[in-house]
Amino acid sequence: MDEKSIEIIIPEATDEEIEELIAKAKPYIEKLPKRNTTTFTDIELGTRKNYPKAYEFWADKEIEILIRAYSKFKKIDKVAKLLERQPSAVEKRLCELELL
Repeated sequence: MDEKSIEIIIPEATDEEIEELIAKAKPYIEKLPKRNTTTFTDIELGTRKNYPKAYEFWADKEIEILIRAYSKFKKIDKVAKLLERQPSAVEKRLCELELL
């Protein structure tokens, strides 16, 4: 008996839908743990002006959000915006999770 493969197609979210999801998720992102920044360098503090979660440890909940957001958005820059992290950090974590 021949097995037929079934391809499941999940439509990509529009930019407008993504922005709405980011706005809804923002309060949850803000509740994630934050490090004490007193030992951060001026460069690190400067980076955090653009990316407030830069140099934070990845919390399990944040990784869960990362996986769900990337599977929905398919756009690293939008996931980075949601998580308030550098796109390069998001890409690196996705690679470590073997999702890229």
